[in-house]
Parts: sequence; C-alpha cells; structure tokens
Amino acid sequence: MVKDEIIVDKTTVWKTVVELKRDSLTKGKYIDLSKMKNLKVHNISKLVKDLRTELQFSQRQCSKILGVGCFANYENSNQAMPFATLLKMSKLVNFDIYKYVETNNNKFSFGTANEIPLEVPISPIDAVKLSRMFRPSKLKVRNILYVLDKNSIFLEHFEIHLNKDKKEFIYSSLLWTYLNTYFNYIKRPLLNFPLTNTYLKLRSQGVSNNAIIFSLLLTEGSKNSKGFDFSNKSDELHNLLVEAIKNRYNILPTTYNRYVGDVNRTFFSTRQSLKIRDDIEKYLGNIQTKPGKNIKTFLENNPPTLDFVKTLEDKIAVIRIFAVTEGGVYFLLTPYNRRNDESIAVPCIHIACSHPKLLLDLYDMVVELGFRPSLRQDKTWSGWAGIRFNSFVDSIRFLNLGGFLENVKVARSDSYFYNLNKQEIFLSILELRRRMLNSPKLRKMRKGRLIREIIRISRNKEYVNKERYINMLRNIHIKKKLKSSKIKCLERDVKLLLDNPEKFFKTRS
Repeated sequence: MVKDEIIVDKTTVWKTVVELKRDSLTKGKYIDLSKMKNLKVHNISKLVKDLRTELQFSQRQCSKILGVGCFANYENSNQAMPFATLLKMSKLVNFDIYKYVETNNNKFSFGTANEIPLEVPISPIDAVKLSRMFRPSKLKVRNILYVLDKNSIFLEHFEIHLNKDKKEFIYSSLLWTYLNTYFNYIKRPLLNFPLTNTYLKLRSQGVSNNAIIFSLLLTEGSKNSKGFDFSNKSDELHNLLVEAIKNRYNILPTTYNRYVGDVNRTFFSTRQSLKIRDDIEKYLGNIQTKPGKNIKTFLENNPPTLDFVKTLEDKIAVIRIFAVTEGGVYFLLTPYNRRNDESIAVPCIHIACSHPKLLLDLYDMVVELGFRPSLRQDKTWSGWAGIRFNSFVDSIRFLNLGGFLENVKVARSDSYFYNLNKQEIFLSILELRRRMLNSPKLRKMRKGRLIREIIRISRNKEYVNKERYINMLRNIHIKKKLKSSKIKCLERDVKLLLDNPEKFFKTRS
C-alpha cells in the first residue's frame, strides 16, 4: 500500500518510523473504527431514523436490541451515538456504514472529552497521510500530538502550543487515540555497526574495551548532570568510543557526534548513563582531569589515574589513544654537518596532560615501555603540560607499537598540518628524514620548505611501510633507560597534590 518509510522522529542515534497495523482494516479495506472504544459519531439522527424504519422497530425496541439507555435521544435530539452501536444497527439491515461515513464526511469525538468533533480518515491512504501530520506522545499525558506538517488542515481546529524545546504540539484525545490504535511507532537505530575497523583491529590485538573507553574519556571526556560526554573533531574517535561502550555496556549514546560550539560531541545522558559513569570512575578515579570553575569540588573528588591499565596490550593502546586525542607530531631540526650548515629532521611526538597524578602515571607507563620521554612544564592550572618524545629512537619505538591510530586528522586549524592524517604526517616526517640522509640539498633546506615537502609527501602518499623506517634503527643500541631531569619535581608535586591539595594550588599561583 505505502512502501516508503515514514519517519516521524529522528535524532543522531535513532529514528522513529510509523507503520499501519496489520489488523487495522475491515474486509472492505476501510479503517476499522470499531477498534476505537468510546468513539462517537455526530449528526446521524436522520440515518438512525431511516435504519429504525427499515428495521420496523420502535425506539424502545431499538434500545433493548442495541443495549442502550435512551435510543430516542439519538434520533430526536441528534445526540452523538457510539460508533459501535451504529455499526451494530447497520449490520441488522446490511447497511454499509463505512461507505455512508465516507460519502457524508461525518464527524467524530472520543469519550467524554470536551473537544470539537472532527472528521477522521477511514481509508488507509488518508490514515497514512494523517500519520505524516502528527506524532502522538509516548505517554498518554493530556493526549499530546507533535506537529509534523504545519500545513495540516487539522490545525485550524486547534490551538498550537510550544514545549521547552520549541516543538509545536496540540491536544486531542481523538487523534491521539486514533494514531495509537491503528499505527505502530517503531524506534530503530541509525548507527550501523561496526562503525570503525580501528575498534576491530584493537580488539584483535588483545586490547580491552575498558582501555579504549577510559583512555578516550580521560583525554576528551567530561561529566554532566545526566551522565557524560565526549568532545573531539574526529569521527573516527567518536565511532571508537561508541563502539566500545556498546560492546562493554550495551548502550547507545543519547546524541551522537553532533557539532556543538566548535567541536563535535557525543552525549550519554540517561539514568543508565549515570550508573555507567559511576562504574567507569571506579576504575579511572575521575573523568574530570581539570578543575574548571569549582576547584573545591575538584579537590574533594578522586584524582584521575591509569591504575586500571594492567596488560601490555592495554598499555600500548593507552599511549596510542592519548597520542591521537591529546597529542600530535611535528619535527625538530638537529645539526648534521655544522660546517656545511646542514640539519636533519627528527620527529617529535607530544602528549598534553596537565594533571600531575595522571601525568606521572603516563610517564611511568611510557618509561616501562622503553621510551625516554621529557616532561613539559607550562602555564597550566598545575604548572605541568605533558610529555614529549624528542629522539629518533623514541619515534621509531612509537611506530613499532603501531604509531597513531589510523584515520585521525590534525584538528588544530593553526597547525601546518591541519586536516591531514596524523599517522600519515608521522610517516612523511620519517620519509623526509630518510631522504635527507642521502640528500645534501634537503639537509640545507629551511624549515618552511621542509614543511611543504612533508605535506607533499603525505598528500602523494610517497611514504612506505613502517618496517622500512624501523630498520633505520638496526645499528642503534640503547644501553639504559634515562629519566627526565624533572621527574623528581613531578613526583613531589603529585605527593603534595594528594596530601594537601589546597597547599598545592597555592604554590601554583
């Protein structure tokens, strides 16, 4: 009958489609109005009299046969008659009441509601048209119907209201009951899983859902009164989080990857989301990693931590996720031949982190994985800014662990590499270094020209597989792990923050 899908409500996560129920029609292919209990039909006194005459019954006999209190009121006073009663009376004389209603455009009311009588569709085509005009509220609270078609002829009979979300609605017990009686409202997800191959790849490598979820929330997550949310410009990372949470907690977001302000956000804002947030914070301490405006509340809460990371696979994944959410890659020029004024590019990977406890956990983890990071300080709320891998050895070690997650682009608009894939930029810097080793001309280039060269390599995909760059380290041997000169300072700050947070903040000002 109507093959096109009718969507009456849609979010970034769900759509609600409407379908006519299978048992909604009579044998004559009309809408079966008898299914609406308490439906009344108006202005049928003449029809009632004609039917009674054909039956050759008195009004009293009709009252008895039809089981009504005072039949005379329907005939003499033009009182609205229950449709079920009229249908029963019509069947006694084989009268097609549906054809009569269709021809005479009779009006109906429902129950005892003090509403203006209206025509209702009795053909399935017209019924479907009505379903495109209004969407009934889920609960029978004052019989609310949301307006879908502002040009609907029905609107001239109603006062239009606005809810808090500026949605237009009307009140009608007749139309609310009609739509819920003859139509199914089916909620279907818009997200087609799997959303990203990155999730499947990480899981195949033995990475836990917890490591994925917690890392993403520690870096780009925040709490709200209804649950938690995630902010990032990368579709890949939104997909990764949603995929992991669905598989871990069997829940979909309330709002998915919606542009809010200057960033895309995914919200989990339900009662179940609050319970999930509490469960998450049992592991990572606190989703919130910065004090915001309410420093006192922030100090009273547990600090964020990476203590939940136990396996080698999870540790590697955490570093890689931190690198794409709070980090990036650029390059430094180090002297190669001072006499000829030649330099060579060294990749520099940085991860931002201003919470001392989280930064110390991160530092200890990368050292355990064999890196030799340096700690960065800056004018943040804590005085700490993050870690950095400044050596070629560490960049290759990072590449050997997998490097940056695929399909995540540089989001900062002030970056030279804006909107380019982070992993591809990383590989392009390594390719540039490989070429510089064999080209005095490249070694004499200034940074601006080298940046353009990296962009060209990236866009033309002139880099090669990572094994080629890993082999560049075959003759380099690391004898011992070196610690940053600032590590003792960081350890003291963490101890002070945990023991006396108020004193810690005083030392920052």
